[in-house]
Amino acid sequence: MINTIKLTKKSDADVYKQHLRLVLFGIAAIGGLAFVIQFTFSVFTIGRS
Repeated sequence: MINTIKLTKKSDADVYKQHLRLVLFGIAAIGGLAFVIQFTFSVFTIGRS
């Protein structure tokens, strides 16, 4: 584990921003999908009276 940490290098700002953008896009996509599913099932109550 120590040798692996020694081999790693600090990423530059461009790579960091790219990874951050990708992670935030993933979180937003999953959140949006969950919102659409939740909204759909709250509007269209299937089998409930």
